Amino acid sequence: MVTILIGNTIVTTAAAVVVALLTVDAAGAFGWNKGLALGIEVVVVTFVVIVLSEVTPKVIAARVPAALSRRIAFPLYCVSIAFYPLTAVLVAMVEAFESRLGLHQRHTALKSDEIKTLADVVSDHGAIDQEERSILHSMNECQRNHRA
Repeated sequence: MVTILIGNTIVTTAAAVVVALLTVDAAGAFGWNKGLALGIEVVVVTFVVIVLSEVTPKVIAARVPAALSRRIAFPLYCVSIAFYPLTAVLVAMVEAFESRLGLHQRHTALKSDEIKTLADVVSDHGAIDQEERSILHSMNECQRNHRA
């Protein structure tokens, strides 16, 4: 998740900077009020960022989670390797912050075996299909192996 946040932040910040520079240049070239042009640019870029980097990926992921996961798993893994140094620093900073606030205890509402059982039960009742059940089991195993 940190990898996605880092990538999203880099892309949206870079896009905002580039568009702001282009807006200032265009405003100067056409004699527009630069403040007004930048104000309009902020509204437009905010809308585009919300639609393209927030809403659309979530809608796609909600509609076709398995297909999307298969398509992005390897590229995301490669990006996570490239971002590892930055990710490690950010995770360490967040953990230090959590520790200072007394939030360092990591626990979930459900234990690992309870999540597995829940996946089995909802699969047996048809709420999720076998592929989704398998994904939940795999995620559970991955989390278990990561802690070890």
